[in-house]
Amino acid sequence: MALSYEPRHIFKALSSNPKRFNEDYFTLLEMLKTHDNLYADVSALLTPVRAKVLRHLSTQTDIHAKLLFGSDYPVPFTTVWNSYDIALLKRICIAQEKNVFDRYAKAMLVYFPANNPIYANYRKILHVKPNPTIP
Repeated sequence: MALSYEPRHIFKALSSNPKRFNEDYFTLLEMLKTHDNLYADVSALLTPVRAKVLRHLSTQTDIHAKLLFGSDYPVPFTTVWNSYDIALLKRICIAQEKNVFDRYAKAMLVYFPANNPIYANYRKILHVKPNPTIP
């Protein structure tokens, strides 16, 4: 999601204020709107310096058709400490999930509900037809 940062600017990198996001992020959002065959995945967005964009990205519904669900499984992440705007009790509940992939998915579902297109957009790229027997 074009979320690079300079370690010497770590406090800027951790800010959830969109004014502090780097220009590459906004360039990518614009490119997703104008390039039909460009997609971006949301893997690695639960790392500390990237989780800051999840709330903003979840409101950019005009590009959700261009986002792909992805994870960094089996790379673990700490839900309690780096999920910026998820309520503390919800973060603790998610952290109780033993399976790392399920924990990642539960955290992403806070921002992108199950009916969000990011979970099915892979079908467009892989040319997979929906299975009517799978909800």
